[in-house]
Amino acid sequence: MPTIDKEQNSLRLDMYIWKEAEMLGLGKIPNRSQAQKVVNKKAVFVNGKNTTNGYKVKEGDEIKIDFDILKEKEAVVIEKEKKNKEIKMKDVLIFENDDFLIINKPAGLLVHGNDTLVEYTLVDFLLEERPKIKGVGDDEYRPGIVHRLDRDVSGLLLVVKTNESFKYFKGQFSARKMKKKYIALVYGTMPEQSARIDFPVDRSQKGYKMAALPKTNKGETNLDGKEAITYYRVEKEYVNYSLLDVEIETGRTHQIRVHLSALNHSVVGDEIYGARKMKEKNRKHKLGRIFLTAVFLAFTDVNGDKHEFKIEMPDSLKDFLTKIR
Repeated sequence: MPTIDKEQNSLRLDMYIWKEAEMLGLGKIPNRSQAQKVVNKKAVFVNGKNTTNGYKVKEGDEIKIDFDILKEKEAVVIEKEKKNKEIKMKDVLIFENDDFLIINKPAGLLVHGNDTLVEYTLVDFLLEERPKIKGVGDDEYRPGIVHRLDRDVSGLLLVVKTNESFKYFKGQFSARKMKKKYIALVYGTMPEQSARIDFPVDRSQKGYKMAALPKTNKGETNLDGKEAITYYRVEKEYVNYSLLDVEIETGRTHQIRVHLSALNHSVVGDEIYGARKMKEKNRKHKLGRIFLTAVFLAFTDVNGDKHEFKIEMPDSLKDFLTKIR
């Protein structure tokens, strides 16, 4: 259950719902009037009670969305429009065979939805283009999906086409046999030119995000949280930024963002894990996404064939690098 923090104090409730819609599980809400509809349907609870759109949230208030009420009221916050740009398979397909596809996922596109999210996703697109993936896997909302990228992260994503491949690749990810590399731009100068980050990761008390935990607790290994291992290497240093090559051994939710933020070097554009000062810089940059992109993926497939896929960062990120200092 999300809790209001200092930065959100005194926001109108409808403004808070609009700004934090994704974090609350509502998807992207296009305008404040749509957020007001959610409040008007009595689906928003502040400290366990319904209130009005004009209520000004206070630090410590607990906000809950009752999705059962939204469903009963037939609330549709977002129509499934292809407002993410008209996606075309020829523009995003990197490779395809009988067992899997490699997709270059655009930033801003959610990989999959759930029973309450009404938003056009990559899975919706794939079901239109490759309808045979329906039923592949163990979750009806995630057919063919064995790993994910955050909404505002772009890059290489493996999508499987058969249940045999799904079982195989799920095992490969669990066994950490998939090699995944990213490029990230962070604020500041890194303490070392290369390093291994291994803080455990767990759901934060705020509920909507993750947190890096200390490695030890009272002098002993901290058994809380899940093991998470990230490697980085500084590719280039700018006056106020560092461009990093990042490789992950584990695949925890928001792992790279959480680990880099734990070092006080949040990813440019990150509105969840960046410190307040960094969030202010994000707003000035108007990048419109996170400067994090998956550029390399290597693995052995179900037939024993080895594959390596590599792409460059998007032009929008290249352009951004020419403007910073």
